[in-house]
Amino acid sequence: MFLPLYYGIMLAMEIKMIASDLDGTLLGDDHLPSERTIEALKRAYDAGIAIVPVTGRSFSHLPKWIREAEYIDYVITVNGARGINNKTGETIFTETMETEQMLRAMRMVLPFKTCWNLHANKFVWREEHGTSDIRPMLTQELLLPDMMTYLENNEMEIEKIDIYFADMEERAEAFRLAKDWDDVAVCAGSDFNFEVNSLRGNKGQGLKLLAEKLGISLENVAAFGDALNDLPLIKAAGVSVAMGNAVTELKEEAKFITERNNEDSVANFIFEKILSNNI
Repeated sequence: MFLPLYYGIMLAMEIKMIASDLDGTLLGDDHLPSERTIEALKRAYDAGIAIVPVTGRSFSHLPKWIREAEYIDYVITVNGARGINNKTGETIFTETMETEQMLRAMRMVLPFKTCWNLHANKFVWREEHGTSDIRPMLTQELLLPDMMTYLENNEMEIEKIDIYFADMEERAEAFRLAKDWDDVAVCAGSDFNFEVNSLRGNKGQGLKLLAEKLGISLENVAAFGDALNDLPLIKAAGVSVAMGNAVTELKEEAKFITERNNEDSVANFIFEKILSNNI
């Protein structure tokens, strides 16, 4: 059997939790898990390892296979802003934003050609603003004609805003304008978006809160990612793995680098490193 190439620091470590990003990491470019990936997750779960998807998506935006998976007890959603019991839908923790923080982000991008996802109350509200819809995935999100007015008049548990840009120069300018914000976390989940969470609403903090609840040391967590919003997750875990398709910042921080997400990379690592006690 072909064995993938991993390089990084070799550790003697018992893994008790696998925390993985979804798009660009656990899933292929078709946004689906392979049969080998599902088999690896089930085998790890049967071995007593917690399987935790860690995603920028809201709970309502999770794919059906995750919501129905018997081997997934917990999920960390919205870049770490909300941890949820996958079996009951109960919120375990949440790190929300102030309404004014969210409105500031919206006002800043008003001159740009964008469309927005507002993540709040475990759901997603959409607005098209100055461009046709360029989001990679559309589910049963609610389209609002004026998100700012809605926020000003409705109490919400605000988790994140996810802004997609039609022009990459405008995206770069938005990042530049937001660089001095010190009361929110600004990151990206793709090459053409811009995401704003609370300072504590990141994947690393979410991992810490869930691991503490489950009595698992972060040293016994293996984390997988590919994008900038995965950087806090990679930094927090004892065993960190960047995909071959990951951004440079992630590869520089991770202890292991594996193949691209389309090559069953997470599954291969689980079988050949974690379940084989070869870390």
